[in-house]
Amino acid sequence: MKLMVLADINSAHSQKWVQALSPYMTEIAIFSLSRPSNKWFDQLSNVRLVSEHNTSDNHSNTLVNKLKYLTVLRILKQKVQHFNPDIIHAHYATSYGLLGALVKPKVRLIISAWGSDVFDFPRKSFLHKAILKFNLKGASQILSTSHIMKKELQRYTDKTVLVIPFGVDLKQFEIQDAIKASEDKIVIGTIKSLEPIYGIDTLIKAYAMVKKKYENVQLIIGGAGSQLGKLKTLAAELKVDHDVKFLGKIEQSELAKLYYTMDIFVMLSNWESFGVSALEAASCGLPVVASNIGGIKEVVEDRVTGFLVPPQNSDEAAKKIEVLIQDRQLRKKMGTEGRKKVERQYDLKDNINQLMNVYRNVEAN
Repeated sequence: MKLMVLADINSAHSQKWVQALSPYMTEIAIFSLSRPSNKWFDQLSNVRLVSEHNTSDNHSNTLVNKLKYLTVLRILKQKVQHFNPDIIHAHYATSYGLLGALVKPKVRLIISAWGSDVFDFPRKSFLHKAILKFNLKGASQILSTSHIMKKELQRYTDKTVLVIPFGVDLKQFEIQDAIKASEDKIVIGTIKSLEPIYGIDTLIKAYAMVKKKYENVQLIIGGAGSQLGKLKTLAAELKVDHDVKFLGKIEQSELAKLYYTMDIFVMLSNWESFGVSALEAASCGLPVVASNIGGIKEVVEDRVTGFLVPPQNSDEAAKKIEVLIQDRQLRKKMGTEGRKKVERQYDLKDNINQLMNVYRNVEAN
């Protein structure tokens, strides 16, 4: 089977899907609206990048940005004609989904929704909603990573929406002995982009509360983003800047090693359509303290694999972190249950098998 993927070449999620699908495909062609930051796909003999431009690919939800995508439509049609794929899979319903829908008459199209393309974009105006409906109408199959996003998608289409999560590679993320500089120190950690939506400020505030009671706690923050300066200033104002480490962008190959340095994983996002980081942490045997919103509620089981707290509530987050600091056995128990949940529901191998079944069914019909 020949697959063309329309997706952000630099997205860790896109890379994971392509790498996992590579053994099952004759060829995979990637069409991206941005140039690759590294040539990760060169390691895969049957995968190649076929785009030759550098259009902004920041998933902006403005109509002006969407119209810019149309400037590459002619190039995409040429690439489709030359590559002749069996299926086109567009990741992100309102950018690559639009390009896929405009090419669709000749090729079967699958659209995967990711989050803001469903929860934010169609609510901006009637025209925004019309664009999303048009894209979904052109799809042979629509996919969602979570049940809550599936429910939202059904507001804009009467087609069947299938849920296939961003699974976890259980071999890459497994329970191992923690890598600690000191066994006496409790390490609280997160790995998220430093953007307002991910609530890193709430985490720092919660940590500052905890730090007043427990000297042996440290906070590590993996990720880059526009809020770095503001977050460093906040840590200094709360007088915890010497105990908060900003690690910058973490490469996919380094993620597991970073999880192994942690005792407690915290994800206090203001909104999440899914929650891959929480699953990766759970797969590594970490208890998770997370916001009780969106798709996170599907991946973190309250009081079983971790604790769910109201978003933007540093007080409640601090209380739950404190419970885990005090009880090492509870940390271990929740981490073990988290790993079991990932094995049952979010094994990447199972998710790839689900996706391959979708491809076969779409190709056959």
